[in-house]
Amino acid sequence: MKALRNISIRTKLVLLAGAAVFFALILSSTGIIVNDIRMIRSASVEQLEVQARMMEFNSDGV
Repeated sequence: MKALRNISIRTKLVLLAGAAVFFALILSSTGIIVNDIRMIRSASVEQLEVQARMMEFNSDGV
């Protein structure tokens, strides 16, 4: 804390703004990654459902 007392207000404001930008980038990146993972899982499930319907349609019902 002594280090923060010795720096100017301008530098403190710059550090605060930088920390806010860093936090916003981390938050938005996390949201994008989570959304991508959900989309990939959804696409995989949909693809498996289509394949299951194709197998059902092509089966002879033996």
